[in-house]
Parts: sequence; C-alpha cells; structure tokens
Amino acid sequence: MHESLDPKNYPGIAPRIRESAVVAASGDGHELITLAEREGPSIQKFLLALLYKNLSTTAPLIPRLEQALDSAGTNDELRLLEACASRVLHSLWGVSLLRYGCLDHGAFRDVWPTGWKWIHFLDKYRELIAAVLPSFDVPHLYYTSMSFIGTLADDTWVADVLDTQCQPRKLFARAWVCLLDSDYAIDHFSFRYLGINMRRSTEGFHGPWDEIIEGVGGEKAVLAAIVVDYVERVTSHATISLDLQYLAFVAYLIQGLFTDAHFMESLCEQGAVKIITCAICKLAPDLCSTESIEGLYALLGILRFCIRTGAGYHWVAHSLRSGLVSAIALCGPSGSMEDAYPEWLDWLVQTMTHGLLFKSVLLEVRAEWPNITAAHNTLQGHTIFEKWDIFTRLAGIQLEVLAAYEEGEFPRHRVCSNAKCAMVAEKTNFRRCSACSVSLYCSTVCQRQDWQLGQHLDYCRRYKFVQLSAPSGHDAQERSFLRAVLSESYMLLRRTAMKRRIEVARCFPGRTPLFLFDFTRPSAAYSMHCMFGVLPDNDHTRIFADMVQRSGGRLELHAMRIQQGGIQSRSYLIPLHFDTGATVATLEKLATAESPETDIAEIEKILHSTAFEVYGDFLGDLEKLGISLTLATSDSEPAWEGVSVPL
Repeated sequence: MHESLDPKNYPGIAPRIRESAVVAASGDGHELITLAEREGPSIQKFLLALLYKNLSTTAPLIPRLEQALDSAGTNDELRLLEACASRVLHSLWGVSLLRYGCLDHGAFRDVWPTGWKWIHFLDKYRELIAAVLPSFDVPHLYYTSMSFIGTLADDTWVADVLDTQCQPRKLFARAWVCLLDSDYAIDHFSFRYLGINMRRSTEGFHGPWDEIIEGVGGEKAVLAAIVVDYVERVTSHATISLDLQYLAFVAYLIQGLFTDAHFMESLCEQGAVKIITCAICKLAPDLCSTESIEGLYALLGILRFCIRTGAGYHWVAHSLRSGLVSAIALCGPSGSMEDAYPEWLDWLVQTMTHGLLFKSVLLEVRAEWPNITAAHNTLQGHTIFEKWDIFTRLAGIQLEVLAAYEEGEFPRHRVCSNAKCAMVAEKTNFRRCSACSVSLYCSTVCQRQDWQLGQHLDYCRRYKFVQLSAPSGHDAQERSFLRAVLSESYMLLRRTAMKRRIEVARCFPGRTPLFLFDFTRPSAAYSMHCMFGVLPDNDHTRIFADMVQRSGGRLELHAMRIQQGGIQSRSYLIPLHFDTGATVATLEKLATAESPETDIAEIEKILHSTAFEVYGDFLGDLEKLGISLTLATSDSEPAWEGVSVPL
C-alpha cells in the first residue's frame, strides 16, 4: 500500500474516532456515513485511507456504502458519498490503484457500484480530470488511472475526455514515450487505453503525433531510437511475454508517421529492419500464445508500414539482407499465422515481387537465392505458395536481366536532347544541363540552339526542382537499370507495339501517342493511348507533346508505371529515340494506306532493318509534377501483350 494511504500515518486521529471508524467499516455502511456526518472534514483523510485499505482487501466497502445510501436516499448523503469517492479517485491519480496490485480486471465490476448515482458522478468528474492532470509528475500513471475510471464508465467516455481536453493530449504523448522509454512494469490497462486513443487516431482522428515528437525534444531520430529499443527489448523476452501484444501500439505510431521521410530514414539507420526481421524469425516457429501471435502480427504490420514509404524498395533490400526470406519460410507453415493473418504474408511477398524491378533488391535476391529456392520447397501446400511461386519465377527472369545488364548487353547509349541533332553515342560524349539535370547535349552549340529555338528554357524553369534522385526517388544506377528493364520489355513487345501503333493511328490520326508499360502487376502489361486521353492538357504535358512533334519522328514517349513501396505507384516519362524518323514515317504510311493485310510484312522489314532505338533519361516523375494518369485499363488485360485501350 502506498504510504500516504496507510491509516497508521494518521496518529492525530482520536482513538475513539479510530475505533469507531474501524467498527463502522466492518459493518453495513450506515455507521461510516453517520460517523462522517458527525465528525466532518477533520477525519476525511483518515476515512479515505480506511476506504482504500478495505478496497485492498477482501472486504469491499463501497458496495455496502451504496446499499446504505439506497436505503437512506437523501441528497446530503449522496453528496457525502460523492465527496468521499472524489477524494479516493483523486488520490488514485497519483498512487495508481492498479499498479499496486489492489484489484484485477475481473474484480472491478464486482466491487465497484454501477448505479445511476455513479454515472452522475462520472459526468461531474470531467472537470476534476482537467484540473488534476497538470500536477502529475509521472506521466505513465495517467493512463493507469484513466483505465481505472474507464472501467467504471466506458471507452467512449474516456476517449471523449482525451479528445476534448488539450492537456490530456499532451500527457497522452508523454505517457506513450514514457511507457516505451522506461523499465516500468507496463500493466494491461495503461496500454489498453493508450491503444484505444492510438487506434482512434489511425481511423480519422488526428493523433497526437506532433505532441509525441515534441515529447522527445522534437528529435525524430530520438523517437526512432526509442521505438527500435522498445521493439528489441520486448522481443528479447520469452515468446509468452504479455508485452508482445503491445507492439500493436508501436504499429499505430508508425502508421501515423510513415509518411515522414526523416522519421522512417531514422528507423532504418537505427537498424529497425534487422531487429524486426530477427524478431519475426524468433516468434514464427513457436506461436504458443495469443500474445505471441498478436506480436508477430504487429511486427509484420510494422514492416508493412515501413515498406509503404516512398523509398519502400530500400526497405525490401534491407529486409532481404536481414533474413526476410527465412522469416517468411517460418511464418508460412505456421498454422496459427496462416489461419489468422494470411493477408500479411501475401502482402509482403507481393511487395518483394514489385521490388524485383530495382537493382539493389535484385542484388540481395541473388545473394539469397539458395534460401529462396529452399523456401519454395518448404512453402508448397500452404496458402502463400502461389504468390511465392510467382515471386520465384519472376526473380529468376529478372536475375537474367541483371546478369545481361552487368555484362553490358544493354545499350548504354544516350541521345542528344536537341531534336535537330539527336545524335546517338556513348553517354560519355554528353553533358547534362546544369539547371534541370535531365537534358543531355553533345556540344555547347546544340545546347545553345535548343535553348533558343527548342523551348528548353521553358522546360528548365518547370523541371529544375523535380529531381529524380530525391530521397524517395532513384539514383543514377537505379534509373539506368530501370531503363534496361524497360528496354527488355519493349524488345519482347516490339512487334506488337508497332502493330498497335498502326491501328491507333488509323482510328485517331494526328494524335500524339503515349505508350504505357505497367509494371505494377506480376508481369508487365503494355497499352497504347492518345497522350491527352490519359494526361491532362496543360503547360506541363504540352511541353512533352512539343518534343514529339519537333523530333520529326525520332522520338516516342513511353511511360513506365511501377510499384514503389506498398500501395504507392509512380509513373515516369522516358523518351524512346530512333536514329532516323524512317520507322515512324513507315508506320504512319501504313496507317494511311489502310491495308491491314500488308502490315505484318512491312513490320517485319522494319524489325530486320538497321534502325537503332535507345531509351533516353527520365523526363519526369508524373506524380511529383502533379500529373495523374487516367487509365481505363482492367485487371483482365493479358500480361506481356499489347492492349488497345478505348480512347
């Protein structure tokens, strides 16, 4: 018992009153009410201590007091009871009834009255909450006390107090950090009500994320360190640890902050991926309790939100390096995990599949290939096997592309951005525009000419701040490999692409075409569109259309759509350059002739000609430019085939 509530600490109380109070407390409640009325405020603290002592034992006093009040039923007695209870509850804010083990969850409803008088009292108690909270020195006691009050009322009442009072929001944030960054024995009720508010925060109510960051001095790296340390601390215990279920609240926090690039980068730098992945590997083989299942579920959720960031493929690479393949191989055959949360494993494997477009991910896949093939055998017959089989097959294909790329089989050529020149040569022969870092020129003469006559001045003004190498983007090596992936897909679809171009030109003569390669599916899907049928007609997009018109048939615009971290998709414009305009001229001639029977033969001639085709550098990130693709595609479109979309 907390010393301030020990009746022995009130020696000033007259023996007569002390003896009367003890006798009254063991009776039916009437005697205690009579004693309090007779002696007044002078013995309130002693009666409070006595009341607390009785709550701590097997002699619950308050139900007897309620019965006494029901029989008396006077307003004065009701106010007396409210005053007494107010003193008790007021003390509990600082003492924490639960933390000292006086009552457990099952005992609450049994020993505490729930009549209308108490509902009336709880409504009045809101003001007391707002007045008392600022005085607490230990923030984590706030939620213990909130759980105590909440058990008397309900979750909605507690949540309303949290939402409407400014001070509770700040204490909520302080309590959250204190609970994670301490060695306190975290009780269920503290985290229960912490979780209620955190859960509501992720369902529409703006969570106190700013207050949480403020609680650690505004340093997001510090908060990331606290989170990583807590996850490591909790998962280092036995798999039956009750604390495992509280990992869900860490997932709520990361769900609220995963769009903050600085915080997520700090998590990565703190080694979060390795710790989470190792914890998954530890829990998956031995899901012996509800807590361990919930803990594993939360860890997968944390990993999910990490990968959902704009630079999610970096997290995929880190996860593979940290043993994600082994973790999935352990989770897949787990009956409890497979039955309860199969969607999380499916989602992770699907995200790994999307990551196969990136060189950094493929390097880790190559290193993990023996484990990947072993997992393929382990997972047979389980729910996750179908997606794992797709991942394994596509990984094998992409590893071949990576090998060809490393051996230099893909053209590393570039094209002069001056449409009147369009010289094709090794990239070492070009220099980038220092303003936009996108356009390439073979000489200062070409750059000056394009600046004056080719409208590159306007292009620079619009795109100089759209850097593809930003934290959520791709560095030069990743962009180079993405061009290789696109080139491989185009060469497979080249014949179909030319046939589709003729068909669209016949139906929509004079329109600027846009070719879309959609890599958000397990296999790339190809479709052809009229440019302004899927892109808005504005100053941004007209610049791209002008590039095509000024090229004299030497330029086509291709869009590459990829999944970049969970549910985020990005679309990039990449120009395809021809060494002459002869290819496009021939296709347009076939469209005008309207002789489908001769199309195939003419296309074969083009394919066997010496025409040279090479992809240029990325022109722009459509999402960063505020441009959205409006596609009429459907999931029924066949993969690796040209699809003519209604325009």
